[in-house]
Amino acid sequence: MSKAQARSKAAKHKHEAKRTALRSPALRSPAQLRSKFKIVQLCAEHRAPGPPASLRFESPTETSLILHWTPPREINGKLLGYVVQYQQDGESHGNLVKFEMISDQVNHFELNDLDPSSYYIFKVIALTAAGQGPYIEGRVATLLEGVPPSNITVVSSNTSFNLSWVPGDRHRNHGFHIHYLRWKSGKELEKGLGSAAGVRWERSELINSTQGFYSLTGLQPGTKYSLMILHDNNSHWQQDFRTMGPEPSEMPGRFATQGWLIGLISAILLLILILLILCLIKRSRGGKYAVKDKEKKEIDFDLQNKDETFGEYRWVITNQKEFLL
Repeated sequence: MSKAQARSKAAKHKHEAKRTALRSPALRSPAQLRSKFKIVQLCAEHRAPGPPASLRFESPTETSLILHWTPPREINGKLLGYVVQYQQDGESHGNLVKFEMISDQVNHFELNDLDPSSYYIFKVIALTAAGQGPYIEGRVATLLEGVPPSNITVVSSNTSFNLSWVPGDRHRNHGFHIHYLRWKSGKELEKGLGSAAGVRWERSELINSTQGFYSLTGLQPGTKYSLMILHDNNSHWQQDFRTMGPEPSEMPGRFATQGWLIGLISAILLLILILLILCLIKRSRGGKYAVKDKEKKEIDFDLQNKDETFGEYRWVITNQKEFLL
């Protein structure tokens, strides 16, 4: 091979290596990489944004709603704002659909003067230079003012009533009390202790209407009670129920509630016991004295009899001596 052919072949290999280096991504210059990144970025910016990530509602009153949402997970460019669409559920599409443009710095929207008896459909859409993205949708109604329950199921036990109810789906929480009145037993009525109803109404602790269950405890077995729920100072619900088990006897109840009577009886029994002890002590001492007096009298009587005998004997001896003389 001549020198000219060798030089030509080396130049050809060098040119092919240079072309291979330009085609390889790892060997491209930073300027080339930045140019490609700008092309990808421009393509992404020309895509629409994704839907808002979440949507929730708040109802301050019966005629108002507040929508809250979060930005899309895929914005694909600069976020320009949001579009809010809403209409009453059941209405036909068209002029009744309302639009609101919201700034990109705001993520909530409040509506007033709504119909409390209707549901509303809301759609929130993100907006960029590429246009509108897909929407996130919600169907909701305003919350009604809470009221105490009226459809209540009551299950009786020996000392309690278990009350349960179904809270309203659209009613906000409402606090209330259960008022209860104990009716007097047959023995109390036989003794003429007032009317059949109790002396005064009692009430439970504060109950939330959304909890759906409450246990009224501390009641007497076998006893009739009147239960009542008030709303705006009027009777909202009232029924009579009876606890399970036998009617309690009166004496244990009296002794359990009349502490002063127990103390008085205890004092009387203690006094009687002390008097019995004193009587026993006195009787034991008095018996000993009586025995001693009896023994003393017997001794004195024997001595007296002996003196009289000795006197007669001396008289006989004296008379005999006189007779002999």
